[in-house]
Amino acid sequence: MIIQFSPKRSHAPIALMAFAAMCLVGCMEKDNPNIADNGAKKDDSDTAPDTSGPLVVDTFYNPNNQGNSGDNLHLLDRPDVAICLRACETPTDCVDRGNDAIHQAGNYLCTQQVCVYKGCNSNAECEEFQPGMDYKCDAKSGGCVSSCLSASDCVSEWVTADADDNNYTCGADRVCTYKGCLNDTECQIAYGSRYLCMDPLNTGIPVCQLGCFAPADCVRDVNVASEDADNWECIDERCYYSGCKNDEECGPGMRCINLNDK
Repeated sequence: MIIQFSPKRSHAPIALMAFAAMCLVGCMEKDNPNIADNGAKKDDSDTAPDTSGPLVVDTFYNPNNQGNSGDNLHLLDRPDVAICLRACETPTDCVDRGNDAIHQAGNYLCTQQVCVYKGCNSNAECEEFQPGMDYKCDAKSGGCVSSCLSASDCVSEWVTADADDNNYTCGADRVCTYKGCLNDTECQIAYGSRYLCMDPLNTGIPVCQLGCFAPADCVRDVNVASEDADNWECIDERCYYSGCKNDEECGPGMRCINLNDK
């Protein structure tokens, strides 16, 4: 199930390099010719955010947790809907991204027979994963995040209206935290008039995404059963994922589960 999200910024938590379908905040920032030096779009052609690929909803996106990729879910990031997650018997079943430092068995839990990504365990893991970048392991998010002295340190060279210094905080622990877009205007300045500030998965961190008039407008891949129109709601022109319906929608080796259910 695929959703396009923004922002993807170089001073927010690093993305998983091995997840070729996407790039979370900052690992592969590109020169965007549609963005002016002041962060505004150069024209009104409704250019999409530079997301460097789609984000699968079976991971649940939190821009402050670099570990949300593949089919794993960070402990703190639990949308109150059923989502597709990889089935497992032990944490070892969750490891399929080579031998990089933040995707060992010790970075996962196998809970309720699905993979849950715990995140990094130490600054040393982040340094090994991305040498020389001064990333720290943030205990709150489980992500490798950029260090900072002020919010301005968190802003990418290719700043857009939804990712300037008022969209970040630099906490007492001196790591960057992305707050999300602040309003629709930011999204429309950054990406075009069709974009709205919304929180499709109830993450607490709103992002810029295309608006909708009907659930069908929220569908990004009609060939994925867990992402067709009956898995979405369109409320006030904003898309909200209502969840997968069953394991069959998720496909082989996956389970449809709401981790909030007891």
